[in-house]
Amino acid sequence: FHLSTALRNQTWKEAKKTKHKMDIHLDGRLGVLHSGLSDEDFRSFQKLVHEYGEYNLNTDGKTIKAGVGIGEGIPVESEEAKKAFGSGRTIHHQRVLNNNGTEMIFPPRADNAIKVDELMESHGSIYGRQTYTQRDGAFFRGLYAVIDRNGRMRKAEGNASDALTLHVQEVMGKRFAAAAQKLFGTPLVVPKMFFGNLLLPGQEIGMHHDVPEFRGIHPRTAPNWLQIAMHGSGLFGRWRILQAAALTYYQHMERGNLAVYSPNGEGIIIPANPKLGVVVEAETCAHHSDVFEPKHQRHWTDPPSGSKLGYVESEECWLLAAADGSELQRFRPDEVRVSTQMKLHCFRSQEEERMYLERTDDLSIEQALDMMTDDLRRRGWFHGPDPCKADLAMMIVKEYVHWPVPEAVARCWAQQPDSVFARAALGSPIASLKPPTRPLQSKL
Repeated sequence: FHLSTALRNQTWKEAKKTKHKMDIHLDGRLGVLHSGLSDEDFRSFQKLVHEYGEYNLNTDGKTIKAGVGIGEGIPVESEEAKKAFGSGRTIHHQRVLNNNGTEMIFPPRADNAIKVDELMESHGSIYGRQTYTQRDGAFFRGLYAVIDRNGRMRKAEGNASDALTLHVQEVMGKRFAAAAQKLFGTPLVVPKMFFGNLLLPGQEIGMHHDVPEFRGIHPRTAPNWLQIAMHGSGLFGRWRILQAAALTYYQHMERGNLAVYSPNGEGIIIPANPKLGVVVEAETCAHHSDVFEPKHQRHWTDPPSGSKLGYVESEECWLLAAADGSELQRFRPDEVRVSTQMKLHCFRSQEEERMYLERTDDLSIEQALDMMTDDLRRRGWFHGPDPCKADLAMMIVKEYVHWPVPEAVARCWAQQPDSVFARAALGSPIASLKPPTRPLQSKL
């Protein structure tokens, strides 16, 4: 089944004729779909989520590999490496083994760790809170489908049938490709991958940017934090592949809503409602979720490393199991927040797509580092010889990765006084700030 070809044949004019109602926000970087998903298709989505099998913690290296670093690694057997295994809060205490196990490098999302440290240093909290809940923002993820080197969508992982997986992929692709065409003005939109994110009570998706892609530099071959900073620098637009992130929710959730922020700090809350579709330039717009707190919350277990989460159809519940398979806890369907996300490549022309597929005019990591090093020198971060790679990495993230300021986050979540972030602001200086004169929350 060659979905990408079918979607390439859907022209810009055809996309404009689609009947999906879409509200557009944040200067054209966010679209919210209110239709385009039938009850039958919605049931297929639910069936895929349930039949997938075991979902893994996103921090366990199943979905995000450690990578190779940029040269900041230190030998595993060195004294410096031993010091990296500590209880300190800095990025140097959060190093991880590289892919071949020879060096300790910065974690794939070192950008998030560094930005959290900056918030703690400058404001004394992470948007009014001292820490993320549940293992610093860990949650469960499963990969349903991916595009192969020949441009064909295939089932990636899990126990669901190929037919079900590709049917849901097709429905999602047709729905969101048309929306991405409208939102970004890109006539060629091709699905790249499709996965699910699951939150247990007390879990959340912390503030972050999604990982961008550039010709010649791919998330599997370069540190994620470097790609985030490359996009933030504005130096690599010539090589960037525009991507749309498309989300669908499956339940009415009073907690766990999504907040998305434009580069200028304007924020909007998207309710986690069933069938709702969200298309966003997630690499440019920082975003996070509220802490998921079901209405009838009970005691829950902090999932240890290696935990698995799977749906038990015969008992209509979710089962949390330890790495050895032993049962830890069970959850009702309304106690697990489920969303799916599709990533789509958005090409402005056939020539841009051709350069991507044929790997012409590719960018190398060495070239990217040289460009950012020169730019940082011009900006006054250092003078004279180049800094060591560990210091360079810190400079890169601090200069080019930007999260919304606490005042902007407080204003955004003030729309939902019962949210964790609104409650966290109470008693702090930002709590007295007035909400925006024009409500930013969609009427959904």
